[in-house]
Amino acid sequence: MCYGFTKSGNADPSVPPDSLLFVFTGPGADGAQLEFLVGDLTGGVLPPIGGVRPRVGPLDGPINSSVGVSVGGTYHHSTTCPVTLTAVSSERVAGTFTCSAVTRSESNPFAPDDNIDDDAAPTEITSTETDVTLAGWFETTP
Repeated sequence: MCYGFTKSGNADPSVPPDSLLFVFTGPGADGAQLEFLVGDLTGGVLPPIGGVRPRVGPLDGPINSSVGVSVGGTYHHSTTCPVTLTAVSSERVAGTFTCSAVTRSESNPFAPDDNIDDDAAPTEITSTETDVTLAGWFETTP
């Protein structure tokens, strides 16, 4: 199945200096999140770390990202998902991704459950899904 979500949030957000987070929401508790480090996008020199001045190569291959998708109340997440960016500018960001290492979580950031029993121990149920792959494309424009 293929799902589409519109971008959520401020049209002109202040971006944290270390990562970019794109959030797309759909009806109810459905949505998607993509996050990757800004340093992976620089294609140039990073600030010194200790006595070493690291270099980042050109943006000519996939970069690592964290991708989460919620459909029908079920949230699937991958912390190591390669994203191939096809456009990065002030006017447009676009790319594709395929995440094969996916985890299902009972915690859904698109449907937080604030009705928590204070006496109950917190539980986080996750399981690795071998039959689930997250794949798709995204595009944001102002």
